Amino acid sequence: MESNPIKNKADFTPIKKMFAELVDEKTFEKECSFALQHLQKNAYLSRSTPNSILVSVLNLAQIGLTLNPAQKLAYLVPRYNSASSAIECCLEPSYQGLIKLLTDSGSIVNCYAHLVYENDEFEQNLGTENIIIHKPKLGVRGKMIGVYAVAVLANGSKQTEVMDIKEVEGIRDTSESYKSFKGGKAKSCIWDDWFDEMARKTVIKRIVKYLPKSNFDKLAKAIDLTNDDFQATFEQLNYIDGLLHTSTISEEKKEFIEKHMSTYNKEQAQGAIEMLKDSQVDSLTGKGVGGQTEIKEALKFIK
Repeated sequence: MESNPIKNKADFTPIKKMFAELVDEKTFEKECSFALQHLQKNAYLSRSTPNSILVSVLNLAQIGLTLNPAQKLAYLVPRYNSASSAIECCLEPSYQGLIKLLTDSGSIVNCYAHLVYENDEFEQNLGTENIIIHKPKLGVRGKMIGVYAVAVLANGSKQTEVMDIKEVEGIRDTSESYKSFKGGKAKSCIWDDWFDEMARKTVIKRIVKYLPKSNFDKLAKAIDLTNDDFQATFEQLNYIDGLLHTSTISEEKKEFIEKHMSTYNKEQAQGAIEMLKDSQVDSLTGKGVGGQTEIKEALKFIK
């Protein structure tokens, strides 16, 4: 495969005008320098297609993050595209980057995520109050068993989300980039290199669906960038979440969808959307619309 021709700032000229219109030329110059640092430090990444590198840098302007290594808000990572048999550069917002976009949107005032290990003291109380007690074990903490996130809203209330390690690994295993890595087609994978960070980001992406959806454009774009090409988009998952509240399907099926929707690819998500649209409550009669007999057939998309 040919070496990547993007080796200096001049090679980013095709996106300079668009980037400067979204932000400014000074920021463009800085991000090009940071991008070149990423490429120079990762030989596998440097083999990415030139267009994918340009698109990744332009995406920085669209979501408002930076490749500055000191801030650790976003990275350039390689993904193997099995359809084209090419390595593509992708912009990967970090969990710190997602938190920044959440707080910048004004939806929350703070958010944090922590890993839980088998020797830690951990307890989650559900009911009238959602309380998490986590006391990390000093010294040997054992293997990782879970991860959780806490978001603090403007009124002081808190939203929490807890995931066990099996849930995180299940999402990892559906990743096309991880499949390519395990199959020997890709030499590296962010899930393999940075599992801890990906676990934190996974639980933050899940907690987002419970937060106020104000000024979410940049965050939605950032979340979609963290997904593989075939994974469901933020808009699809947000639409499914809204349809669930007015659907006439059983609570058991709703719980199933809520638990597994973060692992859906685009086709599965669209199948769930069509099924849920067909099982909405009629505002005039209060009864479900569409044929309930079609639900079983539609559920094949969400298994």
